[in-house]
Amino acid sequence: MFDYKDITYKLSSVKTGVSLRKPYVSLHVPLNKDTFSSVKKDILLKGKERIFACIEESIKNKQNRLGAGDDAVVYKLEKQPYCVRLLRHGSDDSCFRNYKKSISFDLTEADRINHIVANLGEGCSIMRNIEGYPLIIPPLSNCKIPQKEITDMVYKLPVSAYNKLFKQICHAKKHKMVFDCSGTNIIVNPKDKTLTAIDFYRMDPNSPKTVKPLTFLFEAIPYNTQQQQRKSAGMLILGALEELKPGIVPSTELSEFKFNDFFDRVERSMPRNLPSEWPKIKDTVTEIVCLKLKESIGMNVKSMQAYKFEEAEKIIKNSLIEKI
Repeated sequence: MFDYKDITYKLSSVKTGVSLRKPYVSLHVPLNKDTFSSVKKDILLKGKERIFACIEESIKNKQNRLGAGDDAVVYKLEKQPYCVRLLRHGSDDSCFRNYKKSISFDLTEADRINHIVANLGEGCSIMRNIEGYPLIIPPLSNCKIPQKEITDMVYKLPVSAYNKLFKQICHAKKHKMVFDCSGTNIIVNPKDKTLTAIDFYRMDPNSPKTVKPLTFLFEAIPYNTQQQQRKSAGMLILGALEELKPGIVPSTELSEFKFNDFFDRVERSMPRNLPSEWPKIKDTVTEIVCLKLKESIGMNVKSMQAYKFEEAEKIIKNSLIEKI
């Protein structure tokens, strides 16, 4: 059994071109963005003054301080499934009082991508806590679980966890948000069997418009053994292929999958750890992409798609996804 103690993880805010480091997550049950309004004891239903009073009481208790980034401090809200991110304007915590200037529940999609449930004055915000553990324990974290144990959790997850993570990153890209792809910014929840990204920033208009979700995730997901490294590659491929099944509308354009870049990165990362079936895997994935293109223009290729998916799943499971 895992010891689900109160470890914390800061969620960064939306900030153009800048990603705040050293996030902190809390092991509280998160609320979906459409559920918080139905919780009777939810502080967000109690009015502005009650919300500010809750924040004020919470930040007085040093035990509620979850951590700090370069320009903000994060506190747990007592008896609530939220944390509050307060901008600092110096070293003195009394500077936090400016958050009381306003509160708004009028959220943008960029806010929701970063798990924000309310915006406060001076760029401060209230965010949902995300239950779980960072894939890579960041510096100054109070996580009591050994890194090896957290890494092993990842390799017990189903393909759906990888697929949802892939979709989350692609959804953010559609809204010009880029995931700060690091193992410290991916949360594994072994109870719900999920992976969740927590740190997004606005896309720089001058930066390349292409995001390589598979390549970035392969670089971010840690491993303890060569078997785990192979399994990581296999699970990411299968997670992405879920988007290419017959009748499914992919979360992003096919050109954004960037399978070739991913294949190159895998080959450079583990040249002596590739199975003999690797060329066949690449060819089969390419054929599946081509079939999806034909489907998109109205061609009936469903039977061939089913055959190729069955072939891909079999060869990837047999050659990359081994029992660990």
